[in-house]
Amino acid sequence: PTDKTLVEILKKGLTDSSKKVRYFSIERIQMLNRTDLLPDLEILQNTETEKENITWLSNVISLLQKGYYTENWSDTELNVVYKANGALSTFFIDKGIANDKTIGAEIQERMSSS
Repeated sequence: PTDKTLVEILKKGLTDSSKKVRYFSIERIQMLNRTDLLPDLEILQNTETEKENITWLSNVISLLQKGYYTENWSDTELNVVYKANGALSTFFIDKGIANDKTIGAEIQERMSSS
């Protein structure tokens, strides 16, 4: 499909009555790195009611905005998920030193050594 058609399909999927279709659209937007659809994801964030979709939506928004998202792993560690070479990769970081600067530096180091 053309880019315009693809955008229309993805946007329609975000408002579909099926939670699975909405999840799939969120996933495709992430996979295609469609930062132009961030406003649509943010609108959906205000209306989505399915817990699984809410979590994934938040993660995808962070991934598209900052290049990563974090998940609590333990009392002391975060799991950082980032995109490298078109795939999602992860690493753990101590919560005591985790901030945008340290996480960003670690991602840059990992990407430059791969």
